[in-house]
Amino acid sequence: MPQSNREHYYWEVTDYAEAYRAGTVTPSQAMERVLAGAKRLQHLKAFMSIDEDDVRAQAAASDARFAAGQPLSVFDGVRQCMRVR
Repeated sequence: MPQSNREHYYWEVTDYAEAYRAGTVTPSQAMERVLAGAKRLQHLKAFMSIDEDDVRAQAAASDARFAAGQPLSVFDGVRQCMRVR
């Protein structure tokens, strides 16, 4: 758990990076939390679309990189959302 001890939805990039490197949370675990939250809040229509299969595949690939000790960067496995107008 990051030193901040904040709930996962308040984590910053460094919190995710620390947790992934320590092995306390995997990108796949973090992404399942995000997907569950998106479903719980779908009535807000915050997301136009979510490709859950692709998201899970990307998280699994990130899991493998961390397991091999070769994450791409501090952003590897960190969720990102894009806003398009």
